[in-house]
Amino acid sequence: YDAITSISTTTDMLHDNLPESITFSKPETKDYPNISFIKIGIHSPVDIDIYDEYGNHMGIIPNPKYPKDGIPLLDNSLGADYYEYGEEKFVTLSGDRKYDIKLKGTGIGSFTFDIKKYSADMLVVSSSTYKDLPVTQTLLASTTISTSNINPSLSLDFDGNGYIDTQVKPNDKFDPYVHIESL
Repeated sequence: YDAITSISTTTDMLHDNLPESITFSKPETKDYPNISFIKIGIHSPVDIDIYDEYGNHMGIIPNPKYPKDGIPLLDNSLGADYYEYGEEKFVTLSGDRKYDIKLKGTGIGSFTFDIKKYSADMLVVSSSTYKDLPVTQTLLASTTISTSNINPSLSLDFDGNGYIDTQVKPNDKFDPYVHIESL
């Protein structure tokens, strides 16, 4: 007991016994300019699959343990953070890679697709939104994002036949022409 009370604080005791590589000071984000991350938000009846240039995947797959029950399994060899709330899905990815994103309609209505790139100090560096796009159960959509481009065109195949029906640029307003093309 005397040995513990003779130490001025627990922090001093820990500090004196830590390796030099471990400190109590928070690193400055300016010292790590290349650290970034990308957040993707899907607001709709759409499933998402993401692949990086190394073939790693993030997406929902059939569960081999329960094939008859239809209980899905998250395949996340990509190492992404994935959250789902009803029809809304959120993914956080490392900002240092190229990603192929595939979307598949699971219902009828419209969807919004958000992409935001953040710096290490949590500031939005760039963002893009594809707002109020039509979705049916046959919709297939795809795009590729990278560290230098999170504003690419989004390819839409409304009938799922493998042919691109239209490409849209990021927009923050309803575009009636895209809905007409989906018919």
